[in-house]
Amino acid sequence: MAKFRNAEDRFITLGYLAQAFCDSGEFEAMLHYALQQMELANERHDEYMKSEAFLNLAKAYERLADFSKALSYGKASLQHPSMDPRTPGYAHLAIACAHLGFSQFQNCLEAFEQAMNVANETGDKLLELQICVGLGSLFTLLRDLSKALIFLRNAMAIIQSVTVDDVHAKYRCTILYHLSVALRMRGSLVEAKEACDEALQLASETGNRALHARCMCSLADIYRELGESEAKETIT
Repeated sequence: MAKFRNAEDRFITLGYLAQAFCDSGEFEAMLHYALQQMELANERHDEYMKSEAFLNLAKAYERLADFSKALSYGKASLQHPSMDPRTPGYAHLAIACAHLGFSQFQNCLEAFEQAMNVANETGDKLLELQICVGLGSLFTLLRDLSKALIFLRNAMAIIQSVTVDDVHAKYRCTILYHLSVALRMRGSLVEAKEACDEALQLASETGNRALHARCMCSLADIYRELGESEAKETIT
């Protein structure tokens, strides 16, 4: 990083590093680079940099399950002007995910709606995709599995238009994981296993250790319920 004399180039590179570690599930490393972004933004007294740095801090803390800090930094990002009109949408998304972590479902839904407004205004399909995944997760927790599956299948439809292989694999993996959970809860165990098997393979290929672990847990739940189902059939 010392090679970058230009502060903006250094800031952008720190952002890329934060995102790369986020994608690989190394959230402590992501936080490290987000904090460096914040330090640089403060040194420069740059309000636009602060908006982006606060957003990356919110995302990092949400992934680390420190939902109070995620909410604070997400709101801080919204209080600063942004160069990219999509940035507020991702801040609302981080806030929604933090509310979801606290089981504050009404606040979560409102933040998702605000994020979707930005996605529609800017035509950002990747933001829309992540909102659909978040809504799928929300309605899964609420046991409204019909709505959950609608949003997750909407996300799967959006990902079909993504042509960059690594981006496609990353989001397809996430969607399949959430689908496996919702399908298992609905009792569609064979479909759930197929979705989880593919998600597990994609998580391994993309090096996402955090999602790989979640897929393993989902698969264990599916096998347990498959075993119970087979046992019931044997008894009857």
